[in-house]
Amino acid sequence: MRYLLSLLLSLLVLSPALAYTRAPAQSFTKETADGRFVLVMLTKGHYDEKHARAEEKELRRKYQANGLYPKDSERPLWTVDWFGESVHPAKDGAHLVCVHTFQGYWLSGKGRSEKLACVEKFEAVSFYREGRLIRKYAIGELFDVSRYSDESLNTWFHFQPEAELDEAAGVIRLESNGRRVTIDYRTGEIIDQGGGAFGIGIRGACGNDGGEGVGWVAAALIGLFVTLGGAGVFAGILYLAYRHEAARMSRPPALPRRPPPRE
Repeated sequence: MRYLLSLLLSLLVLSPALAYTRAPAQSFTKETADGRFVLVMLTKGHYDEKHARAEEKELRRKYQANGLYPKDSERPLWTVDWFGESVHPAKDGAHLVCVHTFQGYWLSGKGRSEKLACVEKFEAVSFYREGRLIRKYAIGELFDVSRYSDESLNTWFHFQPEAELDEAAGVIRLESNGRRVTIDYRTGEIIDQGGGAFGIGIRGACGNDGGEGVGWVAAALIGLFVTLGGAGVFAGILYLAYRHEAARMSRPPALPRRPPPRE
């Protein structure tokens, strides 16, 4: 009985590490460097008016679409039909960079070569002019995916590169896994590829298509299955423990042994 209870306690302690659950994305606004324009990003697909934050409700009341707005105006200069969390609007009011950050993409179960093939195909960054896509790159087009360690490939994989928009130079710099790429944000042309790190590197890699992310959806589903499976295991252990204790209690008490008769 004590062994079963100890096993149950261990599973309860370790079960959170088996699943990954990402918090839902939040709507937000971001001003350009000179403060003349505001980029609006409203989440799609999971907005709940009843439980939404006051800030979320105010953004949706004021703005009708994602895109760039003149400050203090509710009429957009141009719009986009997607949502991104790492977005970088230029102060010229025309150019926008979306870095595709991914949190929690499950790669386990494949060989290393298959995992790297998956990583290199996912989008890393997209460039827009007045809301129209002008260039995009996959992770493998910018970075050497073979540098990713087995440890990062065998867990929930994240791609969160450090991004620096340098408007004086007309470029955006991205760092991933200790390597840096410099790209002209006005044309999408690569200026320099393979430089050293300038900030914090990635904490994983792989993910979605530039919207809110298929990675967190898959992670949530897998996490749900793991949690349900764990609950089934716990229930089974409790049932076995109950059966063991019931069987012990149902046994008749042992009769005292009679001493042998005296001769």
